[in-house]
Amino acid sequence: MSDGIGEKIKYFRIKYNLTQEELAKGIVSVSYLSKIERNAADPNPEAVKKLCERLGISPEKVIDEDIASQVMRWMESLLKCDLVLAHDLYQDIQTKIEKVIDADLFWLVKLHTLYYFVLTKQKDKAKRKLKLLKQDQKYFSEKEQYYWLKFKAHFEYLESSYEKAFLHFQEAERIYSDIFKEESEEYYDLIYHVAKTATVLHYSYHASVYSERSLVYYRDHYRLERAAKCHILKGVNYKRIREMDEALKQFELAEGLGKRLSSDTILFRVYEAIGELFHDLNMSTQAIRYYAKAYDLVKHQFSLQELIAILGHVKTYIQYEKPDLAKDWLTKAETLLKSEKDMPPRYVYQVKVLRFALYGFTQNFEKLLVKEVIPYFKSRKLYIAYAGYVRLLGDYYYNNRKYKLAAEYYAEAHQAMVDIQNKDNK
Repeated sequence: MSDGIGEKIKYFRIKYNLTQEELAKGIVSVSYLSKIERNAADPNPEAVKKLCERLGISPEKVIDEDIASQVMRWMESLLKCDLVLAHDLYQDIQTKIEKVIDADLFWLVKLHTLYYFVLTKQKDKAKRKLKLLKQDQKYFSEKEQYYWLKFKAHFEYLESSYEKAFLHFQEAERIYSDIFKEESEEYYDLIYHVAKTATVLHYSYHASVYSERSLVYYRDHYRLERAAKCHILKGVNYKRIREMDEALKQFELAEGLGKRLSSDTILFRVYEAIGELFHDLNMSTQAIRYYAKAYDLVKHQFSLQELIAILGHVKTYIQYEKPDLAKDWLTKAETLLKSEKDMPPRYVYQVKVLRFALYGFTQNFEKLLVKEVIPYFKSRKLYIAYAGYVRLLGDYYYNNRKYKLAAEYYAEAHQAMVDIQNKDNK
C-alpha cells in the first residue's frame, strides 16, 4: 500500500467533486476517512481498497522511474525561470499525479505549483494554492518547509508585501544548511531574492551584502543575466549612499552584459536606473536622455515598465521646470492606467500625486494622502515612500499655515527614516 495513501485519496476525492460523506458512505465513518486523509490513523487495508475502488485508483504504489526525474526537471526549470519549459512540464505532470503521490513527491509538486503560479502572475490561483497549503503545512518535511517559506515569500513579494517577503526569505535561509549539503544554485537564488527585496525596502546593509554574495556566484558560474541584475542592485544601493561614481560603474557593467545578451529587459533596467541617478544629481538633460532610451525599449507595450519610464520623464521635466512637457507625459501615464487596471498601487498613487504637483494642490490632495496613499505605504512598511509622502503632506500643511499639523507630519517622516535604519541593523 502506498505510504502517501491519505494524500492520494484526498486528492482524487476533491478532483471528482466528492464530499467526505459521499466517498465514505457504506465503507467507513466520515471521521475515520478524515483521519486517513490526514495520515492521522493506521488505515485498514480493506477499507482503503474499497475507497480506492470507488475512486478508480490503485491502493498500491504505481512505480514509474521517470516521474522523479521529470519533477526534478520541472523544479529546475522554475529555478532558472524557464517558463516555456516549466509550462510544458507542468501540464504533463498534472496528468500523472497518482504517480507523483506514489513517488512521495506530492507536497514538493504542490509547493512548486504555488511558485509556478507566482512566476506566471496567476494571482488568484496562487492565492488559492497558498490557502490550501497553509492548512497542510504541519505535514511538511524539513525540505518542504524550506520551499514553503521561500515560495510564500515570493507570493508576498508579488502582493507588494515586501517586509513579509523579506522575513520569510530570511527564515528559509536560516534552515537551508540543515536541509541541503552544499551551497548550490538553489541557495544563491535565495540570496539574490533577499538582496532584491532588501533593495525595495531600502535596507541598504542587507542589500549590499547579499547582492555582492550572489554576484560572485553568478559571475563565476557564467550566469550572465542574473549577474547583470546583481550589478543593478549594487548600483542602486551605491546611489542611495551617494557613491555615484561607483553606482554608475555598476550600471555600466550591467549594460555591457545586457548588450552581450541582447536583453531588452536588462537594458531597460539599466537605462531607467541611470536616468534616476542623473535625476538625483539634478542633471536633467542626462536624465531625460536615459529615460528616453528606457522608454524606446518598452513603448506601446502597456506595461509597468512603460509606466515607470513615463514617470521618469514627468518627474524630470518638473525638475527641469518644463511643466508643459511634464503634463504631456503625465497624460501618457493616465492614458496607460485607463487601459491597464492591474498596475501596482504605488505607481498609480505616484501618477495621482504628480497631477496635483502640476495642476495645483487642493483639499482633494489632502484627502488622497490621508485616506489612501499614506495608509497604503505604512501598511506595506515601505518606509522611504511613506516618509516622502508624509513629508509632502507636511509641506502642504505648512504652506497653508497649519504649522502644528505640519510639525507632526515632519516628525513622523523623521521617525520612519529611523525605523528603516533600525530594521536594517537587525
